[in-house]
Amino acid sequence: MREHMTLANTLNAAGFMLGLASTLVLFFSDQVAIGVLGVLLAVGVFVFVFVLRWRDRQPNITVLNHEKTLTLEDKDGDRATQHSEMKIRTNRNGVERLRLGAVKGDGPVKNIIVDPPPSYIEEILGFKEVYKIFRTPLGRGDERDIKVTLTYEDSYKDPEETWKHPIALKTKSLSAKIVFPNDRDCGHAWATVSFAGEVHEWPSGLVEISRNRLQATLKVPRPRLGAEYDLHWEW
Repeated sequence: MREHMTLANTLNAAGFMLGLASTLVLFFSDQVAIGVLGVLLAVGVFVFVFVLRWRDRQPNITVLNHEKTLTLEDKDGDRATQHSEMKIRTNRNGVERLRLGAVKGDGPVKNIIVDPPPSYIEEILGFKEVYKIFRTPLGRGDERDIKVTLTYEDSYKDPEETWKHPIALKTKSLSAKIVFPNDRDCGHAWATVSFAGEVHEWPSGLVEISRNRLQATLKVPRPRLGAEYDLHWEW
């Protein structure tokens, strides 16, 4: 449970300070008691200002966990289904919508479903911008589970392919798994991360390939905001 600065908390803190002042007066001189209270008050003000500034710097939403699965439905790459599950937490009051991402494939992208509804989609420069709408604005500390499914057509047909994962929201954990068809398994899989124009290969140990070579999974603890993590494979 997350606690926030409320009137009740403020009154409790004030009551504690008054009680402490009474106790100090009983055991120490007035000057010592005033001095101690002054130091405590200064520390309290510093902590209060620090917490307020920290809260102001927080993004509207934090993604606590994001799990994505891309299922290649056939050996020719004619159809692939992407399923995403994320748990979010709001850091401010009054959050009414959430941008879930921009979607684009080599071929058509169809059947975009956001659960729970409602949602809406905007077409911008060939990308489909997907938004989740909250019927009732969320308050600070609220948590929600959101699922998104969509279908790619003719988007993964080459011998070497890439599945991109840009990090547009503060995210604590990302998992991306590819499921291959039984008649065309994974030959090789690796990952790269790009940030500020620089591309680096991700440590190979963080890309796991199942024994039957029908699954490849990338796990990224605390992905960097603004970076893009790409899962590549040969099949």
